[in-house]
Amino acid sequence: MVTLAVIPGIVLLIYIWKKDSVEREPMQLLLKLFMWGAATVVSAFILENIGFFLLGLVFSETSIVRIAIENFLIVALVEEGGKYLVFKWKAWNNREFDHTFDAIVYCVAISLGFATLENIGYLIGETVGLAVLRGLFAVPGHMIDAIFMGYYLGIAKYYSVYGNQKEMKSNMTKGLWVPVLLHGFYDFCLSTGSDLFLIIFFVFEIGLTIYTINRINYLSKRDTPLYGFSNYWYNTPPVQPPVNNVPNTPVNNYPNTPVNNYPNTPVNNYPNTPVNNFPPQDNNGNHL
Repeated sequence: MVTLAVIPGIVLLIYIWKKDSVEREPMQLLLKLFMWGAATVVSAFILENIGFFLLGLVFSETSIVRIAIENFLIVALVEEGGKYLVFKWKAWNNREFDHTFDAIVYCVAISLGFATLENIGYLIGETVGLAVLRGLFAVPGHMIDAIFMGYYLGIAKYYSVYGNQKEMKSNMTKGLWVPVLLHGFYDFCLSTGSDLFLIIFFVFEIGLTIYTINRINYLSKRDTPLYGFSNYWYNTPPVQPPVNNVPNTPVNNYPNTPVNNYPNTPVNNYPNTPVNNFPPQDNNGNHL
């Protein structure tokens, strides 16, 4: 059963690694991030149980408000927040982080580390059927959340490199809260016990999976260096400023100032005023 629990995470990690077509990341770095992601299972277990205990003091177990808070603000926020912090700590300033798509690869590695260890815990003593269901939904669900996180953190890194702090902070915020909302909605639909929400869950997950696969293919083909113009999230390249291709053509940087193209030739800056290039002479042609 442990083998069945590990296989989905390994397969998906190799998949996203191969999608990094411009400059693939060192597998040693990805395995390190994978292990750090797995380590966040411990912190998530502790913090989530504290949150569950506190919620139980205020709400009944069947309260829809409790279910919403539990899934969005405890489970999703704690788990995605842990992955986010690992990325900031271990990947944000790593010298290998030099392409826009790298952020997606790093976040997926971290998230799959978490998902794999979590999957082992869920599947001990369980059936093969449950292993298949979790391999089709739970583990890929963590990966999808990570792709959205990496997408926004890649944009944030780009703006950070070029000193746009406002856009960097905006995308850092999205890099945390978009995965939290996706993760929370996933868990909320499954926690309500409602047939309606179960139908919504399947429709939403199938649609989101198709969209994410298309988005990964799109972004992979447009992966460019962070330290140069990136068309990562634009469809058209920038407009190149006009270039003067005529050699030896003077450029006049001062308006209303004549340009003298011939050396040793005086420039007459005053209209209707003759320029005398010869020493003064008398009426007989003798120099004075």
